[in-house]
Amino acid sequence: MNTDPTVLSSWVNVFRAPVEDAEWDSLLSDIMLPGHLTIDPRARYTGAAITARLSGGGVIADLRVPALEVEHRTEHMIHSRKREVLVHLVLEGSGTLEQENTRLHFQAGDITFRNAHRPSKVQFSGTSVHLIALRLPLARWDGYVPVTLRGPALAPRDHSLTQTVNAFVQQMAHGFPDCDRTALAALEQSFVLLLGAACQQFRPNLSADNVQSEGVRWRQIHDYIETHLFDPTLTPKDCAHALQISERYLYRVLAGHGERFSEIQLRKRLDASAERLRDPRFSRYQIASIAWQCGFKDPAHFSRVFSKRFGVTPRAWRAYEGMSI
Repeated sequence: MNTDPTVLSSWVNVFRAPVEDAEWDSLLSDIMLPGHLTIDPRARYTGAAITARLSGGGVIADLRVPALEVEHRTEHMIHSRKREVLVHLVLEGSGTLEQENTRLHFQAGDITFRNAHRPSKVQFSGTSVHLIALRLPLARWDGYVPVTLRGPALAPRDHSLTQTVNAFVQQMAHGFPDCDRTALAALEQSFVLLLGAACQQFRPNLSADNVQSEGVRWRQIHDYIETHLFDPTLTPKDCAHALQISERYLYRVLAGHGERFSEIQLRKRLDASAERLRDPRFSRYQIASIAWQCGFKDPAHFSRVFSKRFGVTPRAWRAYEGMSI
């Protein structure tokens, strides 16, 4: 298997078999979401876990767990900020998922989805439980599937979408040794979008007109930010006023896609500044000047957020052409 930790086909081993009972609580809290874990005292299997970060954002884990129950309460998510979804591809075993007064029964071959920022409870049963678990930012589905996940969803194993995802997972277990990094990144995003399509297909019913309307507004908000991206005074109030909607509605539309206005604005400005730092047409400009052109008032602040986003300073980014956004 490829040993590059930044691509889908290679998983960084955080815990290897066996994982003792006392370790599961901290392990699942670290890689997925803090919660209260109870292991069935009759369980004899200690389990194993292999985890990795996805290159485009999110976490994936191959888990072989004993029979257990995990409850995510309101106090467990009080410090959580990002909008994310928890996904389980159930390979062996069965159980139940509860969220928003809905209880779903799942079995081997099913895929479950739930909002990572609402209380939930999942119970696994069986002598052998094996699943692929993912924590994904909802932003990875933006522009492709208009998913607003308020409650749990289940993609049944006999549906063609679910079967397609499971077939991909089988190949993923063997890796993609004949694919280069660019192809691997595209494969990862394809996998994430397949999951988004399955979630869209089976999510709790919403008004089709409401979803379509909010989808249009979401695109209009993004277009407005793009058009006024380099205006350092741009605010959500300006955008809402221009689109003739309330600020509250603007925030609701973005929240439905797991986004915040300030996060979109910052991400787009950083991407624009990264492109300009490499563009020969801007080579005569100092870094502080490019930061100002892209809407950043404070060069020191620009350097901090740029380094956090790309892992290197603006100066290093400009000097090394091998890096990409």
